[in-house]
Amino acid sequence: MIRGALGVIALLSAFMAGRALVGVRRGHFKIGRLYRWLIRLVLCLAGVAWRQPVDAVEIGIWVLTAAVLAAGYWDASRPREQEDLTDRIFHG
Repeated sequence: MIRGALGVIALLSAFMAGRALVGVRRGHFKIGRLYRWLIRLVLCLAGVAWRQPVDAVEIGIWVLTAAVLAAGYWDASRPREQEDLTDRIFHG
């Protein structure tokens, strides 16, 4: 159960680390934010691997973590369209 909880936290940390990587590269965030997410990610993955032999659950969490890190990077790197809300705000 603890391995599952740590795996979920690792997945969320990986997504945010991917987004922070794009933010750091663009100059929106300081490098410390990226390091904080990476430290959380590494600690969670170490917790998943601690006292357990390498098994399918651990390999699955590692693979999913890499995929979610890439998804966070992709999500933050694609351009966003600004929605025009003036007609909703001002019913003219």
